[in-house]
Amino acid sequence: MQILPLIILICTLLAIGIVVLRNDYKSKLNRVFFGLTFFLILWILSNFLSNTLQDYYLVLWLNRSIFITTSFLFWSLNLLSIYYPDGKGNIKPLALRLGLIFTILISLLGFSSLIVQKVEIVSGFSNITFGDGIYLYLGHFLLNFGLFIRNIYILLRRSKGLEKIKAQYLFIGLILSSLGAIVTNLLLPLFFEYFDLSNFGPLFLILFIGSVAYSIVKHRLFGVRYLIAQLLTMLIAVAIPFAFFYLALFILNVMWGTVYSTNAMLSGIILSIVFLQISSAINKFSQRVIQEKFLYEGTNALETRDNYVKVISTEVKIDRLATYTLDIFRRVFGISRQGIIVFNVTDETIFFKNFRGINEKYIEGDKLLDIIHFWNTLKYSTILIREELAHRVIGGSNRRLKSIYDFMVQNKIEVILPLNRKVQINGIILLGEKRTSQAYTSENFQYMEPVISEASNAFGRSVLYSEVENFNVVLKRKVNEQTKQLSEKIQELEALRRRERDMMDIMGHELRTPLSIIRISIGLLQEKYNKRKEKDKNLDYEMYISRMREALDRETRLLEAMLNSTKIESEKMELHLEKVRVDSIVKDAMLALGGKAQKKGLQFIYEPPSKTAYVYADSVRLGEVIDNLVLNAIKYTEKGSISIKVSRTEEKITVSISDTGIGIPAADLKHLGEKFYRVGQYSNDEENRKKRQTLDEKQIFLVKPGGTGLGLYVSFNLVKLMGGDIRVESTVGKGSTFTLTLPAYINQPDTHSRKKAEKDLFTRLGFTRKRS
Repeated sequence: MQILPLIILICTLLAIGIVVLRNDYKSKLNRVFFGLTFFLILWILSNFLSNTLQDYYLVLWLNRSIFITTSFLFWSLNLLSIYYPDGKGNIKPLALRLGLIFTILISLLGFSSLIVQKVEIVSGFSNITFGDGIYLYLGHFLLNFGLFIRNIYILLRRSKGLEKIKAQYLFIGLILSSLGAIVTNLLLPLFFEYFDLSNFGPLFLILFIGSVAYSIVKHRLFGVRYLIAQLLTMLIAVAIPFAFFYLALFILNVMWGTVYSTNAMLSGIILSIVFLQISSAINKFSQRVIQEKFLYEGTNALETRDNYVKVISTEVKIDRLATYTLDIFRRVFGISRQGIIVFNVTDETIFFKNFRGINEKYIEGDKLLDIIHFWNTLKYSTILIREELAHRVIGGSNRRLKSIYDFMVQNKIEVILPLNRKVQINGIILLGEKRTSQAYTSENFQYMEPVISEASNAFGRSVLYSEVENFNVVLKRKVNEQTKQLSEKIQELEALRRRERDMMDIMGHELRTPLSIIRISIGLLQEKYNKRKEKDKNLDYEMYISRMREALDRETRLLEAMLNSTKIESEKMELHLEKVRVDSIVKDAMLALGGKAQKKGLQFIYEPPSKTAYVYADSVRLGEVIDNLVLNAIKYTEKGSISIKVSRTEEKITVSISDTGIGIPAADLKHLGEKFYRVGQYSNDEENRKKRQTLDEKQIFLVKPGGTGLGLYVSFNLVKLMGGDIRVESTVGKGSTFTLTLPAYINQPDTHSRKKAEKDLFTRLGFTRKRS
């Protein structure tokens, strides 16, 4: 070995030993490991100097020191296997003392000529003549190394969880170091007579020392399967360009005889494109196969996580979120013992809980709060792992930490994950042992991090939604209580309702006046704006004027619907039945609502009758009905078209309004035209309610905003009053068709369908009007 690799090796070993000792100098395992690295450094130095120096006596004592240091090295290796991985050690003091005495005796023999009698200095190495004591030395070596192998074998068989992973690290480090040393110091010299790498054999000891040191210092280790998977992925990623490079050289030389000609370079570009596609496909395929078949045992974990994120991004029901979240851990890690607890941040009461395989009676609220308070004390939250807590609890004085550890042991919980840890802790996820009984490793927690982050956001959103639902439940209960009291006085209120309907007529007349004033004012404002906008380009009133017009139209329609429904209910609707041209009414509706359709990218398709069609109806009310039906079609259609078809027979005129919108469920069709009824007016309708679990036996109804349910009620009744009817056909997801049928005009006389009231409203309400 050259001097530079030697210095690097010694410094590396010394640094590793010091790091492990400083990590926990009280641990017997850490002290044994430091001793192992110390004797290993002495052996490497002795071996190097004995093959470098030329002084006979100095070389003789250096060779003897090799056997002295290796005696303690083998003994330290045996002790390492005894105290590994937790530093406790299962050995009797007498056996420990006897082993030490035997090691000291062997080392004392090293100072005499019983092991090394003499040496012969040869160029590059020293030739040793052994004494009879070499057999005792070999016996000491075989005994300690045999015990080391036996202890590692027992540890691999009996250990589980994190201890098993640490044992695998030690075993793999030993195998890799041994393979490296065997290749460089045995196979190459023996079979190929290649000695140049023999001095580099000790460098492979870093693999063993490094893997053992990492497993001692670190508690969250990468799984062996993960490391192998990463190694396979890297080898595949490296092998593909390596193989393709030489393949391309071979192809170009065969085709063109050189790689520097123009044809060869053009061919190289084509080969590069082919290589890019092939290598990308192979890498994706290999990663998927390694993930499914090797790392996660038949589960595409990355795809599962992506699907989980998509599903919960729009979910607000907390029970569904809990199901989805627990399912992803069950599918990927095979965890059957799970639980989710969500707290009310304000008073720290349990807001929601869901357990699988955990006996709920052992879940105490104060234990759960200990977890939250522990994180708050740290000023940050971290994943709690039972095996990590075990090392911190032993000899520690933190009562809360001990309480958390006891809780995890009692309920067989391996990991506790925080929810909303970056904002304010409001929940935890409990995970038990994995199906394979393997420990949770670093790659597992790396996989969980995005899941926890997305789940935290989803549960926070769900909590807000649940608070709104709970408020609605309380509100509904209070409304029911009040309704029960009101029902007892229904007879007394009937007279007041009649007076109220009459007052609505007066209010309608009174409200129309300010609305008309507003409409005129907007017109004047528009006119003044049009005159000034050329002078002052910075004026931007158009948007506000448009908003005022839309709001005014909306309030006007609402007012008309309210007044019309009142008149219909009280049987006071007055209709002027006359000859009405249908296509004029339809064209007026298309013209008035064309702007709304155009904003949504919808197309009007109009199919007029073969010849002019007239109906016997109230032209104003018919216009309101068609306007309302077309407006509804636009409202519930996101793309496609609105089709209007007018057909006639001798006695009937039919107007069909079809859309390509969301459609109406069959269960809702029979309710259309009822007062205040809207399709899907509750957020948890019957179909959705059957598909999900509920929070308790009582269902929670949340009314959707938008609309009053009066439009169709008025339209259906106006058509009925005009002697016609409305039929509805619909398919969910494909659209709806409203078919309006009215009597054809056959020379009927103009008439009013209702007689005027004998007295005006003021008289019926008991008021007197002063004459001016």
